[in-house]
Amino acid sequence: MGVCTIWDLIEWAVTQIKLASVCVNKFMTGYWKGRDEKMDKMLNEYFKEIDENEGDAGIEKDEKR
Repeated sequence: MGVCTIWDLIEWAVTQIKLASVCVNKFMTGYWKGRDEKMDKMLNEYFKEIDENEGDAGIEKDEKR
């Protein structure tokens, strides 16, 4: 088969562009999902540490009185 005419080349290029578009779309979907999961995990751990530190600070304040 192969590319024999300009129309074959155009058809091949269109197919490659469609394939690239699908690949980028799948990649970005996975990237966004991973990014969102990482942000959720980071924020949950961050706020958990803040809550724990506030609880410790409250105990220390009570002990000083």
